[in-house]
Amino acid sequence: MYNKNILILALVAIMSWTAWLVVLFKLSPNNHTELALLFFFLSLFFALFASFTIILFLIRYFFIKDDLSNRILNVSVRQGLLLSFLSIFILIFQLLRVLNWWTGILTIVLIAFLEYYFSYNESKLL
Repeated sequence: MYNKNILILALVAIMSWTAWLVVLFKLSPNNHTELALLFFFLSLFFALFASFTIILFLIRYFFIKDDLSNRILNVSVRQGLLLSFLSIFILIFQLLRVLNWWTGILTIVLIAFLEYYFSYNESKLL
């Protein structure tokens, strides 16, 4: 079951990275500022999400060596999503010129607290 999901995520990653490269090289931010930025961040978000999820799943799958592959995939999807949001937020802060060391650390701490909250609630259910 998880092999099909990983294959779909791999296809999404390939298509998203391709879309991101097309946006990067074909859209000029001088001509279509809002549209170029929207496509840039959306394609980068999906590319990072799929890539982080696959990488985290493979790391867990090879180190845990357990038959809880669906649970491992669920955790990897959640953490891939949070890491993608973190990356996009950091880039948006840099674009707005409000990124400095304490806003970056505050953003990382916020994402870490969200992950702690989700993992704590998940462990209470088990």
